[in-house]
Amino acid sequence: MKKKRINLLQNRYDYYALERMFRWLKRGIVVYSILFVIGALASLGYFLMKTREAEQVEGQKKLLLLGSNTQKNDEAKLLLLSKK
Repeated sequence: MKKKRINLLQNRYDYYALERMFRWLKRGIVVYSILFVIGALASLGYFLMKTREAEQVEGQKKLLLLGSNTQKNDEAKLLLLSKK
């Protein structure tokens, strides 16, 4: 990026050094932005995966509780029949 006019307070070498520094700064910002987006997406994926696992565990818990309740009811019926 060539400039026709150069600020009189800075010589040409300082200007090109600043230009090079800002070019690297832009590249660094782009790289960090990409890494941030990748990290955010990975975190979101991990959170969604853990949420699904929790829902599956909760469903299994409900099924096991229903199964234990039916077993208790069957036990109570058997006890009533054995006492008669």
